[in-house]
Amino acid sequence: MTNRLDDNLVWWGNFSLAQGESGLWRIGPASFRIERLKCEWRILYDCSGEPQDNNAEVLVPLAQVTQPGPASSLTRFGAGGTVESLQISPALADRPVVIRPEVPFFVLPNEEVNFYAGTPLWFRVEVGKRRTLLQDAPIIRPSDTWFGPSTMEGELCYANRLFGKLEISELSFRPHRATTVILLRNKGRKSIRLERFNLPVPNLSLYQSAESRLWTQQVTLDLGDDEHTASLGFKPVAPAAAGKAKIVCEPRLKPDQNILTRAMNYLIS
Repeated sequence: MTNRLDDNLVWWGNFSLAQGESGLWRIGPASFRIERLKCEWRILYDCSGEPQDNNAEVLVPLAQVTQPGPASSLTRFGAGGTVESLQISPALADRPVVIRPEVPFFVLPNEEVNFYAGTPLWFRVEVGKRRTLLQDAPIIRPSDTWFGPSTMEGELCYANRLFGKLEISELSFRPHRATTVILLRNKGRKSIRLERFNLPVPNLSLYQSAESRLWTQQVTLDLGDDEHTASLGFKPVAPAAAGKAKIVCEPRLKPDQNILTRAMNYLIS
Protein backbone atom coordinates (compact mmCIF):
# COMPACT_ATOMS: atom_id res chain seq x y z
CA MET A 1 0.00 0.00 0.00
CA THR A 2 1.59 3.28 -1.11
CA ASN A 3 0.65 6.84 -0.22
CA ARG A 4 -2.34 5.63 1.79
CA LEU A 5 -3.81 9.06 2.39
CA ASP A 6 -6.65 11.21 1.18
CA ASP A 7 -8.01 14.68 1.83
CA ASN A 8 -9.37 13.51 5.19
CA LEU A 9 -5.82 13.02 6.49
CA VAL A 10 -6.39 9.44 7.65
CA TRP A 11 -3.09 7.98 8.84
CA TRP A 12 -4.27 4.97 10.88
CA GLY A 13 -5.36 1.47 9.85
CA ASN A 14 -3.93 -1.92 8.86
CA PHE A 15 -0.75 -2.05 6.80
CA SER A 16 1.65 -4.69 5.45
CA LEU A 17 5.45 -4.59 5.31
CA ALA A 18 7.48 -7.24 3.55
CA GLN A 19 10.75 -8.31 5.13
CA GLY A 20 13.31 -5.58 4.51
CA GLU A 21 10.69 -2.88 3.80
CA SER A 22 10.08 0.37 5.70
CA GLY A 23 7.09 2.65 6.09
CA LEU A 24 6.94 6.32 6.98
CA TRP A 25 4.18 8.19 8.83
CA ARG A 26 4.45 11.98 9.01
CA ILE A 27 1.75 13.47 11.22
CA GLY A 28 1.96 17.13 12.10
CA PRO A 29 5.30 17.75 13.83
CA ALA A 30 6.17 14.05 14.25
CA SER A 31 7.47 11.32 11.99
CA PHE A 32 7.61 7.57 12.58
CA ARG A 33 9.68 5.29 10.36
CA ILE A 34 9.01 1.60 10.87
CA GLU A 35 11.31 -1.07 9.41
CA ARG A 36 10.71 -4.80 9.35
CA LEU A 37 13.71 -7.14 9.37
CA LYS A 38 13.86 -10.94 9.64
CA CYS A 39 14.06 -11.01 13.44
CA GLU A 40 13.63 -7.39 14.34
CA TRP A 41 11.36 -4.35 14.17
CA ARG A 42 12.91 -0.89 14.19
CA ILE A 43 11.05 2.35 14.89
CA LEU A 44 12.67 5.72 14.30
CA TYR A 45 10.75 8.47 16.09
CA ASP A 46 11.21 12.22 15.62
CA CYS A 47 8.85 14.81 17.13
CA SER A 48 11.00 17.89 16.51
CA GLY A 49 8.91 19.32 13.68
CA GLU A 50 6.91 22.53 13.63
CA PRO A 51 4.05 22.37 16.19
CA GLN A 52 1.74 24.27 13.81
CA ASP A 53 2.18 21.68 11.03
CA ASN A 54 -1.26 20.24 10.26
CA ASN A 55 -0.30 17.96 7.39
CA ALA A 56 -0.23 14.17 7.30
CA GLU A 57 1.47 11.76 4.93
CA VAL A 58 1.80 7.99 4.81
CA LEU A 59 4.34 6.21 2.59
CA VAL A 60 4.09 2.41 2.70
CA PRO A 61 6.39 0.98 1.49
CA LEU A 62 8.98 3.76 1.63
CA ALA A 63 10.75 3.99 -1.72
CA GLN A 64 13.87 5.76 -0.49
CA VAL A 65 15.29 5.63 3.03
CA THR A 66 17.15 8.75 4.15
CA GLN A 67 19.50 9.27 7.07
CA PRO A 68 17.73 10.11 10.35
CA GLY A 69 17.96 13.62 11.71
CA PRO A 70 19.81 14.54 14.91
CA ALA A 71 16.58 14.61 16.97
CA SER A 72 15.52 11.09 15.96
CA SER A 73 15.50 8.22 18.45
CA LEU A 74 15.75 4.56 17.43
CA THR A 75 14.01 1.73 19.28
CA ARG A 76 14.66 -1.92 18.32
CA PHE A 77 12.46 -4.95 19.07
CA GLY A 78 13.87 -8.44 18.70
CA ALA A 79 11.73 -11.49 17.87
CA GLY A 80 12.17 -15.06 16.69
CA GLY A 81 10.58 -13.92 13.44
CA THR A 82 8.48 -11.00 12.23
CA VAL A 83 5.16 -10.99 10.35
CA GLU A 84 3.93 -8.57 7.72
CA SER A 85 0.77 -7.31 9.44
CA LEU A 86 1.02 -3.93 11.13
CA GLN A 87 -1.70 -1.98 12.94
CA ILE A 88 -1.37 1.77 13.39
CA SER A 89 -3.95 3.48 15.57
CA PRO A 90 -4.53 6.80 17.34
CA ALA A 91 -4.95 6.89 21.11
CA LEU A 92 -5.66 9.51 23.75
CA ALA A 93 -3.11 10.70 26.28
CA ASP A 94 -2.03 8.52 29.20
CA ARG A 95 -2.71 11.29 31.75
CA PRO A 96 -5.47 13.86 32.23
CA VAL A 97 -5.16 16.96 30.05
CA VAL A 98 -5.73 20.46 31.42
CA ILE A 99 -7.59 22.64 28.94
CA ARG A 100 -8.48 26.29 29.20
CA PRO A 101 -10.49 28.92 27.33
CA GLU A 102 -8.63 31.80 25.73
CA VAL A 103 -10.34 34.08 28.25
CA PRO A 104 -11.95 32.71 31.47
CA PHE A 105 -15.74 32.86 31.51
CA PHE A 106 -18.67 32.30 33.88
CA VAL A 107 -21.38 29.67 33.51
CA LEU A 108 -24.57 31.36 34.70
CA PRO A 109 -26.90 29.74 37.28
CA ASN A 110 -29.26 27.10 35.88
CA GLU A 111 -27.59 27.35 32.48
CA GLU A 112 -25.64 24.87 30.37
CA VAL A 113 -23.04 25.48 27.69
CA ASN A 114 -20.97 23.33 25.36
CA PHE A 115 -17.21 23.78 25.53
CA TYR A 116 -15.07 22.36 22.69
CA ALA A 117 -11.45 21.32 23.06
CA GLY A 118 -8.81 19.67 20.91
CA THR A 119 -6.77 17.12 22.85
CA PRO A 120 -3.40 15.57 21.81
CA LEU A 121 -3.11 12.12 20.27
CA TRP A 122 -0.65 9.28 20.71
CA PHE A 123 0.68 7.01 17.92
CA ARG A 124 0.27 3.29 18.63
CA VAL A 125 2.11 0.53 16.74
CA GLU A 126 0.97 -3.10 17.08
CA VAL A 127 2.08 -6.14 15.09
CA GLY A 128 0.71 -9.60 14.35
CA LYS A 129 -2.62 -11.24 15.07
CA ARG A 130 -2.03 -10.87 18.80
CA ARG A 131 -1.53 -7.12 18.30
CA THR A 132 1.72 -7.00 20.24
CA LEU A 133 2.37 -3.40 21.24
CA LEU A 134 5.67 -1.94 20.03
CA GLN A 135 5.19 1.77 20.61
CA ASP A 136 2.75 4.17 22.22
CA ALA A 137 4.19 7.67 21.80
CA PRO A 138 2.82 11.24 21.68
CA ILE A 139 2.66 12.92 18.31
CA ILE A 140 3.15 16.17 20.18
CA ARG A 141 4.66 15.77 23.65
CA PRO A 142 2.60 18.06 25.92
CA SER A 143 4.30 19.82 28.78
CA ASP A 144 3.69 18.65 32.34
CA THR A 145 1.49 20.59 34.72
CA TRP A 146 0.02 20.14 38.19
CA PHE A 147 -3.71 20.40 38.79
CA GLY A 148 -5.33 20.45 42.22
CA PRO A 149 -6.33 22.57 45.18
CA SER A 150 -2.75 22.73 46.51
CA THR A 151 0.79 21.54 45.87
CA MET A 152 0.06 18.61 48.20
CA GLU A 153 -3.29 17.62 46.68
CA GLY A 154 -3.89 17.02 43.01
CA GLU A 155 -2.32 15.10 40.15
CA LEU A 156 0.27 15.39 37.43
CA CYS A 157 -1.38 16.22 34.09
CA TYR A 158 -0.52 17.44 30.63
CA ALA A 159 -1.03 21.07 29.65
CA ASN A 160 -2.91 21.52 26.39
CA ARG A 161 -1.28 23.88 23.89
CA LEU A 162 -4.57 25.00 22.33
CA PHE A 163 -7.42 26.99 23.87
CA GLY A 164 -10.90 25.51 24.14
CA LYS A 165 -13.77 27.28 22.38
CA LEU A 166 -17.45 28.00 22.96
CA GLU A 167 -18.16 27.74 19.22
CA ILE A 168 -17.16 24.53 17.43
CA SER A 169 -16.61 26.48 14.21
CA GLU A 170 -13.67 28.25 15.90
CA LEU A 171 -11.87 24.96 16.61
CA SER A 172 -9.52 23.88 13.82
CA PHE A 173 -9.35 20.24 12.77
CA ARG A 174 -5.86 18.80 13.14
CA PRO A 175 -4.77 15.23 12.27
CA HIS A 176 -2.89 14.88 15.57
CA ARG A 177 -5.75 15.98 17.85
CA ALA A 178 -9.18 14.70 18.83
CA THR A 179 -12.16 16.94 19.54
CA THR A 180 -13.94 16.71 22.89
CA VAL A 181 -17.37 18.20 23.60
CA ILE A 182 -17.82 19.12 27.28
CA LEU A 183 -21.33 19.99 28.41
CA LEU A 184 -21.04 22.31 31.43
CA ARG A 185 -24.19 22.43 33.55
CA ASN A 186 -24.47 24.87 36.42
CA LYS A 187 -27.22 23.58 38.69
CA GLY A 188 -26.47 26.05 41.45
CA ARG A 189 -27.68 29.51 42.40
CA LYS A 190 -24.50 31.43 41.59
CA SER A 191 -22.27 31.85 38.55
CA ILE A 192 -19.25 29.54 38.30
CA ARG A 193 -15.99 30.77 36.80
CA LEU A 194 -14.13 28.48 34.41
CA GLU A 195 -10.43 29.19 33.97
CA ARG A 196 -9.07 25.64 33.61
CA PHE A 197 -10.67 22.22 33.28
CA ASN A 198 -9.10 18.88 34.12
CA LEU A 199 -10.20 16.49 31.35
CA PRO A 200 -9.70 12.79 32.27
CA VAL A 201 -8.86 11.62 28.74
CA PRO A 202 -7.47 8.19 29.82
CA ASN A 203 -11.11 7.33 30.71
CA LEU A 204 -12.49 8.30 27.29
CA SER A 205 -13.10 6.32 24.11
CA LEU A 206 -11.97 7.61 20.73
CA TYR A 207 -14.28 7.71 17.68
CA GLN A 208 -13.88 8.29 13.95
CA SER A 209 -16.57 10.28 12.14
CA ALA A 210 -17.73 9.71 8.55
CA GLU A 211 -15.38 12.55 7.57
CA SER A 212 -12.55 10.68 9.34
CA ARG A 213 -12.20 13.26 12.08
CA LEU A 214 -11.42 11.97 15.55
CA TRP A 215 -13.71 12.67 18.51
CA THR A 216 -13.87 11.53 22.10
CA GLN A 217 -17.12 10.53 23.71
CA GLN A 218 -19.03 13.49 25.15
CA VAL A 219 -18.30 14.61 28.71
CA THR A 220 -20.92 16.18 30.99
CA LEU A 221 -19.85 18.14 34.05
CA ASP A 222 -22.56 18.99 36.61
CA LEU A 223 -21.68 21.79 39.02
CA GLY A 224 -23.60 23.33 41.88
CA ASP A 225 -23.38 25.27 45.10
CA ASP A 226 -21.64 22.42 46.92
CA GLU A 227 -17.98 22.96 46.07
CA HIS A 228 -17.08 19.61 47.62
CA THR A 229 -18.92 17.62 44.95
CA ALA A 230 -19.04 17.76 41.17
CA SER A 231 -20.31 15.01 38.92
CA LEU A 232 -18.77 13.81 35.67
CA GLY A 233 -20.71 11.82 33.10
CA PHE A 234 -19.45 10.04 29.96
CA LYS A 235 -21.91 9.18 27.22
CA PRO A 236 -21.06 5.77 25.70
CA VAL A 237 -21.26 7.20 22.16
CA ALA A 238 -19.69 9.96 20.11
CA PRO A 239 -21.21 13.45 20.51
CA ALA A 240 -24.02 14.48 18.19
CA ALA A 241 -21.69 16.95 16.45
CA ALA A 242 -19.61 14.01 15.18
CA GLY A 243 -22.53 12.54 13.27
CA LYS A 244 -22.35 8.85 12.49
CA ALA A 245 -19.13 7.60 14.06
CA LYS A 246 -17.38 4.34 14.90
CA ILE A 247 -15.08 3.56 17.80
CA VAL A 248 -11.36 3.29 17.01
CA CYS A 249 -9.83 3.08 20.49
CA GLU A 250 -11.17 1.98 23.88
CA PRO A 251 -10.36 3.93 27.07
CA ARG A 252 -6.98 3.33 28.62
CA LEU A 253 -8.70 3.19 32.03
CA LYS A 254 -12.28 2.38 32.93
CA PRO A 255 -13.80 5.22 34.96
CA ASP A 256 -14.60 4.44 38.59
CA GLN A 257 -16.77 6.24 41.10
CA ASN A 258 -13.85 8.34 42.34
CA ILE A 259 -13.49 9.77 38.84
CA LEU A 260 -17.21 10.30 38.29
CA THR A 261 -17.74 12.15 41.58
CA ARG A 262 -14.98 14.51 42.68
CA ALA A 263 -14.47 17.78 44.49
CA MET A 264 -15.06 20.74 42.19
CA ASN A 265 -11.53 22.09 42.73
CA TYR A 266 -10.13 18.83 41.35
CA LEU A 267 -11.95 19.47 38.07
CA ILE A 268 -12.11 23.23 37.47
CA SER A 269 -10.30 26.34 38.59
